[in-house]
Amino acid sequence: MELDLDSADWLWPEELKLMTWLILVHEPTFTWDITECRHLDEHYFPLVKIPTILHTPWVQHNIPILSMIHAQVINMIKDCTKSRMYEPSTSAYFSHWFYIVKKDRKSLHLMYPPNRCCPPGYSQQLLEICQALEILQSKGSDMDFPQDYYIYNRVPGVQMGLSPVD
Repeated sequence: MELDLDSADWLWPEELKLMTWLILVHEPTFTWDITECRHLDEHYFPLVKIPTILHTPWVQHNIPILSMIHAQVINMIKDCTKSRMYEPSTSAYFSHWFYIVKKDRKSLHLMYPPNRCCPPGYSQQLLEICQALEILQSKGSDMDFPQDYYIYNRVPGVQMGLSPVD
């Protein structure tokens, strides 16, 4: 095989001889066609066994969606997936999320649960607060607190925002 190693004429004659010698000596290490690409020769790179521990992947189920807004939540998730706000995942693990009906009672807000560093029990407390808010709104209560009041003032550590559904 004839290679043009110095088409720009940058190398000195001794450098060209060295380059030719290196290629001839190490020819088996180069990939000359596509079938040899992306494969390391086991003579030079022996296989490495990575020890793993068998485990059962954890599953943290989402809070069940109320039947009266189930279709709305599904449509919202589909829209967010189409707009690439949510990305598909092949992971065995997924993000835990829940929803809150906004004041206009038409739009939803997906939220993250409290951070993992929060003391235990805040998730249940947050769920109870959100359920109480929904009950108050459904009964047409005259109490007009901002929706964020329930989240920020009662449960520290909650992150507002959209959560990816994996």
